[in-house]
Amino acid sequence: MSLAGVADLRRARELELSNTVVAELLGGSPAEVTERYRVASPIERLPLGLPQYLVHGTDDPIVPFEISERYTLRAKEEGDDAQLVPIDGAGHFELIDPRSVAWPSVAGAVLNILEPN
Repeated sequence: MSLAGVADLRRARELELSNTVVAELLGGSPAEVTERYRVASPIERLPLGLPQYLVHGTDDPIVPFEISERYTLRAKEEGDDAQLVPIDGAGHFELIDPRSVAWPSVAGAVLNILEPN
């Protein structure tokens, strides 16, 4: 279950999300610390062999929606059961606010993971 997660650290580094936070976290660029990106980046750990739901606001200014789109596509290509749950018009923090209009979709995705059909 991912709520607007940074599921691709290489791409996050390319986009310079939060300035240089990814390089600071991993101690360098992908060229400098290739192995760290390989083991730390969720997209590079695929396939997981587990059902996955990625809930993401389409207007997220902090972690672009494309991060979850790319991850979901790759997960499916690798044979994983991955579902992208786009929340139209939502930003980053609406996903953790039970009073937001996004909350029913978040709760539904959680229930689907816990109680699959």
